[in-house]
Amino acid sequence: MERKTLLGLSFFLFVLLAAQEAVVKIEGCEKKSSVGFGGLCIGPKLSYECNFICMYTDHLKGGYCKNEECMCSC
Repeated sequence: MERKTLLGLSFFLFVLLAAQEAVVKIEGCEKKSSVGFGGLCIGPKLSYECNFICMYTDHLKGGYCKNEECMCSC
C-alpha cells in the first residue's frame, strides 16, 4: 500500500514539475522610437502622438512617454 502511495505521489510531483517548466514567461520589451520625435515627450497629447508613431511607423504594439522620450512597446 505504501509503495502505491509513494508511486502516486512521485508521479504527481513529476507532472507538477513538468507543468511548471512549460509555463512561458512573458517579459516586456521597449525600444526608443526610430522616428525623431522633435522635442520632449511630455503629457497626454504627446503620449498619444508617440503611440501613433510607434504603431503606424515603427509597426510595434504601441508607445508612451518615458523619461521625456518616446518609447515603443514590442
